[in-house]
Amino acid sequence: MDLFLQTLDILGTLAFAITGAVRGVRRNLDILGVTVLAIVTGTAGGIIRDVIIGRGMPASFQNEIYLIICIMAAIVVLIKAEPISRRSDKQWSLVSVFDAIGLGIFSAVGASKAISAEFGAVGVIMMGMLSSCGGGALRDILVMEVPAILKRDFYATASMIGIIFMLVARQFGFNEYGQILVATGMASGLRLWAMATRLQLPKGIGVK
Repeated sequence: MDLFLQTLDILGTLAFAITGAVRGVRRNLDILGVTVLAIVTGTAGGIIRDVIIGRGMPASFQNEIYLIICIMAAIVVLIKAEPISRRSDKQWSLVSVFDAIGLGIFSAVGASKAISAEFGAVGVIMMGMLSSCGGGALRDILVMEVPAILKRDFYATASMIGIIFMLVARQFGFNEYGQILVATGMASGLRLWAMATRLQLPKGIGVK
């Protein structure tokens, strides 16, 4: 199971690193700036998770593969910087798919590690959401934007629902692999569905 979780963690890191690098290119950052955004977006959620759970040194500091993957993602995005900067709808849709995949994976991994650490149900949900949304929120702050999870998109809500389904699956006797697949599929699927239908949470009265 540890190898399975690490593999998912690495895949989630790659997915989020790509979205961070793309955001850097679109904000016209230099090579260092794009790389920093890739690293922050790819690893911040996992660092927050590991620090709060108290499992010692965060995984991204113990294993260089996380940083290497983020740097490689930044390099690939920089090579494709010109077409990305044109804001192609097709390419942006592909990046959004990576983001949805990262959301589902980090939600499941964060929640699974919280369950292993004997967190209560609320703690498991919060830990999964922090893992999946922390990197993106920090990315947006670094480029001087209000984090997307606070102002638009069915994002953190998709993560929360995926984790709730994971807890329900656990009560129904699903093994840990099954629980993780349920959470990943539900969170990523809901996010993709929300993107396709432009679903958003209601805003305050009078707010357009």
